[in-house]
Amino acid sequence: MDFSIILSLVGIVISIYTVADQTQKQNIRYKISYLHIILLILFSVFLLITLVAGEYYNAVNPSLQVENDYFSLSYTVIASLISLLILILISILAGYIIFNKKIVKKKKLVSKLKEDFYNNSFVQIINSLDYYFDNLNKYYLPEGRKATTRQENLSRIFQNKDTFNKFELAKNYLYNFINKNRIRYSTKFDELLQLLFLNENFIEELADRNPYFFVTILESKLQINYKEQFVEQFLEYLIIENNDLLFFQVNNTNEIYLKNDTYKINSENYLIYYLFKDIELANELKAWKNIGEPALSYLDNVNDQMCLELKTDIYVEEKAGDSVVYNSIKIFDIMIRRALEQNASTFMRLDYYSHFINKIARNYRCNSIDIMCLEKEFLNIYDYSIYQIFYNLISWIKISFNENIDYSIELEQENCEFEGGNIPKASIIIATQSLETIVNRKIREKLIDKILNLIIDLYFSLELEFNEEAKQYSNVLLSCLHKRDDETKTALKKILNNYDYIPQFNKIDGTRAVRKIKNSFSVR
Repeated sequence: MDFSIILSLVGIVISIYTVADQTQKQNIRYKISYLHIILLILFSVFLLITLVAGEYYNAVNPSLQVENDYFSLSYTVIASLISLLILILISILAGYIIFNKKIVKKKKLVSKLKEDFYNNSFVQIINSLDYYFDNLNKYYLPEGRKATTRQENLSRIFQNKDTFNKFELAKNYLYNFINKNRIRYSTKFDELLQLLFLNENFIEELADRNPYFFVTILESKLQINYKEQFVEQFLEYLIIENNDLLFFQVNNTNEIYLKNDTYKINSENYLIYYLFKDIELANELKAWKNIGEPALSYLDNVNDQMCLELKTDIYVEEKAGDSVVYNSIKIFDIMIRRALEQNASTFMRLDYYSHFINKIARNYRCNSIDIMCLEKEFLNIYDYSIYQIFYNLISWIKISFNENIDYSIELEQENCEFEGGNIPKASIIIATQSLETIVNRKIREKLIDKILNLIIDLYFSLELEFNEEAKQYSNVLLSCLHKRDDETKTALKKILNNYDYIPQFNKIDGTRAVRKIKNSFSVR
């Protein structure tokens, strides 16, 4: 018998196996189905038959052939051609099994990944999930088993007198029975995810090796609580470790749409793009918490450290780009502008900005008593971060009244109390609360004066530049300012006495607006 065909087959299969990467090689056994085995057996039997037939015809009568008007082929040649065809089919099947991403034995692969987890083989887990996650997730049932256990369900069906409830219970039982294998698999998959997403070492390894997996999780149909666990651990690591990738994407998100003053987020900045692609999902994932808490922890950890001085104003933005706190502030800004753009009705916990201010003010210390240093616009990263927080809060208020933004929410009362998802009112409350904090903490007077001017500018914008609804929010602003302590109101009155009102007098209704704020604080 001519073994050249068999040797060729072995060589081809070995070559295909050699070309495959380590992940594909390790998981071959989970991709072979009974159909694959049957096909391989059939092809092997047919190959053996054709080889024997070829040898037989060659030995008995090589001249036997098939003839017609166009060609003539000996039986030996026909057997060889069929053998070659089967060889090609076996090679294609082998290549398909090795390179395709369909896992047949999903439960066994998940069990193997759990073993890898206990062996701290995180790299193997990451590679396998990256390659096969879509297929594993496709078979996953996010809702799991419906209603009660099988025994309880059956007894309730017969005991329940309510026809509708009886129908629902029967439907749930049928669902559980039909999907029992998928439910068992989903339970095992849930257990694996719980192990992985709560393990700091795995998250760190994943963030360093394959950060794009963050997008895969967000786009998957996993239960929201698993996504939330993953996003919390993932973002905490990226923020606390001052991860270059995250902060590069944050600082690379600078382009603003002129018509509505919101960020143009490029999909290349995928961490930011997919996190805030759907702001309602971001809220369900508690993105505000996962951004805010790591920054607050960082501020606690550096409480006893001197803050980096900015020797010249030229380097302010460059140095800020390396700051954990500043970048967290920037991510919040991106998130809230996105919420306004999508007319989100959810409350994004803007009060994290007031927590930032409290801890920054607590940590704040001036490194130098040099007069030139004190006259600089920004002395250090804390200075710049404080200013940026107030600038962002005021920007959100103005954006909410932009005619190119489809954001609308009814103001219930012109007071200083939070109202659910009302972003402009929450921003006013937080801005005025934070103003009191920096005044009481003795932050540099130059910076406080700059912020007070921003707040007065905001008042006149609400009174004179937007619609009638905006004027209601100017009343909210005045109400919140009046609730501040005497020291804050004294600082405000000083700025009101020196404020340049000429541009306001030149606007329609400007005189009334000027009188309103002056009379409100008894300023002449």
